[in-house]
Formats: sequence, structure tokens, C-alpha cells
Amino acid sequence: MSLSVSLSNVGNPVAYYPRLARFFGSVNVAILFAQLHYWSLRGESDLGTYKTSEEFTLETGLSYREQATARKALRDAGYLIETARRLEHRVYFKLNLEAVDAAFEAWTIAQSANDENAFREMRQAQSGECGKRSSRGAANAVGGVRKAQSVINTEIPTKTPTETPTDILSTTADAAVAGASAAAQEAERKEAFAALCRKTWEAYAEAYFARYKTEAVRNAKGNTTVVNLVKRLGAEAPDVARFFVERVSEAFVVRRCHGIGDLLAQCEAFRTQWASGTAMTSTGAQAADKTSANFDAIEEAKRLTRQRKEARNA
Repeated sequence: MSLSVSLSNVGNPVAYYPRLARFFGSVNVAILFAQLHYWSLRGESDLGTYKTSEEFTLETGLSYREQATARKALRDAGYLIETARRLEHRVYFKLNLEAVDAAFEAWTIAQSANDENAFREMRQAQSGECGKRSSRGAANAVGGVRKAQSVINTEIPTKTPTETPTDILSTTADAAVAGASAAAQEAERKEAFAALCRKTWEAYAEAYFARYKTEAVRNAKGNTTVVNLVKRLGAEAPDVARFFVERVSEAFVVRRCHGIGDLLAQCEAFRTQWASGTAMTSTGAQAADKTSANFDAIEEAKRLTRQRKEARNA
């Protein structure tokens, strides 16, 4: 059976939406987006979909260069989040569907406004043409048969100050675009915060495994602890978490096997140790206390000496 009769031996078809191609401004971007959306519904990982470029080529027909260009367009627009897991030699792809939905809604409204403008211009052109034909027909009826001639309308249409449906649509479109931009920024902020939380836990877990040769326990309480840690330390949280496990050797911390709750309880103090490059130990703490006590005793002796000297002078 020929190809023109049956396509059963060619392979599976690829979902393609012409309207998405107009929205993204690229057929390749629309194809890759549709394929990523298809796999996102399968829930492979919290990080998104893992696919090699060869697999995408087999599924979509896009070359590696075409994929790279399409991915960059989606990333730059804030529609695609890529997470590289170097230890796994993998890159996960996750769509930011909230940003896509907001932008597509704004684009749809803008398209409707453009279509309305085109329809109004067409109606005006048709009305003007019909009016000219009627006038010319009446003149011919009164003055007799005349030669057909082309008439050019040189009148400039005037706009009334009243608000038209097109103006309302334009205002709505502008508001939708502004809302879409704010939604995209909020989605980016949330994703950046989530990425920092993941990075913080990974730093803590890697250092924990290296020290204790066992995996750190991760549960709901630990996740909440990581979130609060990032809120308090910001971008420094991953480095402080690693420093805490690798360098801090205070007795109570070691006895509790560097629990992440102990890290949160005194995270600012551990951050100071990390920034100064000096980890506090139990011995060091005792020595510091002793030094402080000696200093206080010396200062007290100086004060008493000054008082006696003042008393003698008086």
C-alpha cells in the first residue's frame, strides 16, 4: 500500500495548533510546547519532564538546533523552566502554565481588538463605495448616459470624542497585558524561591551524606524548616547549610547529628561563622567565655583602682 493511501508505517503524528504558532510566533516553538505539555500531564517528576534531544527529534522531527532555538524562546518568555541535575546528567523541562495562560489570554483579547478594527474599516469602505455608486447612478439618470469614470474619495473621516467599542477593547487589552506581566513576574519569583529551597536542601543533604554516610531524613517538617531557613538567610542559605554540616562541631550539634532544626534555630549565628570562615567549637566557646571573664575582671580592677586614687586625691 502506497504512502498516499496509508500513513500507518510513518509513525505517530505530532500535535500542531496553528493558533499557538501565531501566539508564539514560530511553528517549531508551538510543536515543542505541545509535546512538553503532553508529557507534563504524565507527571514523571516534580522537576518536570526529562527527555533527550534524540527523543525529542524522534517525537517531533525537530533537529537539535531547532529544539535549542525553541527552548530559548520559551525560556526568554518565562514559559519554560529548565533544571539541570549534573549528578544525574539530566535536564528537566517544566512549563510555567500560569504565565502561558495569562499571556495567551491577553494576546487573545488583543487579537479580538484587531479583528474588530479590521471589520469596522471594511464596513466603512463598503459603505463609502455604495454611497458613491448611488450618487453616480442618480446623476446618470438625470443628466443622461455619461462615460464611466473612476472617482477618488478625498474626504478625511473625522473621529467623534465618544468612546467606541474598539477603544474599550484596547483598554481591556492593555489591562490584560499588564496583569499578565505581573502574573509572570510573580510566577518567576515563586519559582526562584522554590529553586533556592531545592538548592538549600541538596547542599545540606550532600554534606550530611558525606559526614554520616547515610541519607538525611526528609519530611514535611524538614521542608517547612528549609522554607523558613531560606526566608531568613536568602541566597546564602545553601552555603550556610553546607558549612553547618561540614564545619560546625559544637557538642550539642554533634550529639543531635546536625539536625536541620538546630541549623534553623541559630541560623544567623552559623551564618556569621560561615562568613568569617571560623567555626565555633565547644573548646573555642569555653576559651572565649574564659577570655571574656578575664577581661571583665581586669576592667573591674581598673575601675576600683581609679576610685581609690580619686578618693586619695580628694
